[in-house]
Amino acid sequence: MALKSTALIAGYRGREVLHRIDLVLEQGQFVCLLGPNGSGKSTLVRTLCGVLPLSSGQVQVDGANFAALTALERVRKIGFLPQEVSPSFSFSVRDAVALGARCAITPRWLGKAHEEKIEPAIRLALASVQAEDLIERQLDHLSGGERRRVLLASVLAQAPKYLLLDEPTAMLDLEHQVALFNRLDELRHQQSIGVLVVTHDLNLAARWADHILLLKDGHIVAAGPPKEVINQQHLQSAFGPHFELVTLSNGQTGVIPK
Repeated sequence: MALKSTALIAGYRGREVLHRIDLVLEQGQFVCLLGPNGSGKSTLVRTLCGVLPLSSGQVQVDGANFAALTALERVRKIGFLPQEVSPSFSFSVRDAVALGARCAITPRWLGKAHEEKIEPAIRLALASVQAEDLIERQLDHLSGGERRRVLLASVLAQAPKYLLLDEPTAMLDLEHQVALFNRLDELRHQQSIGVLVVTHDLNLAARWADHILLLKDGHIVAAGPPKEVINQQHLQSAFGPHFELVTLSNGQTGVIPK
């Protein structure tokens, strides 16, 4: 069971951004997408979840053509948190997370008995991102980091098989960044969720991912376990010469600027 792209080509207004990308995200796997700005990371996750149409190639989820699935089938398969979300009107935190929970439990028109399952799902999703204390607040009254955690809870409430997150640690402090990656790691082990994270933080990727794709100019520069991808040769090919690799006290590889 996996989310796959085969020879995927995509872009914007006739401009090709991704060039024949092959990717496999298995259930229970933690994959990080790395690369400089403009390398195609966000374009790739947007294409994988159907927000952006592909120009050529195919996306399959659990053996089915993703384009042929209904909207409800899609959100039950793939949860997506984009890089930027700006609510245009006020939602309560409870209602925002309930939108995701209803996708996971049942279509809302099937009756009151199903609605009674919503509140526990909301609270569980908020607790998973340390945001249960925000449940009575309004989404547009939250700080950027608080709003980010609530929107992630809404995606988690969908109970997707595959979770695609575009820079989920943006606007989060260091404590919440580490807590988030820990939680994602728990989810992929406990619930066999496939996790794909776009990040600029090489150290977080090296610590938690079991597979990394390194992109530049819409091409895959390297793919594999962190120890194979995060090396001086590959990273200089993608980012240039302005950093160095160091070995941390716990044996992990770290990246620091020169």
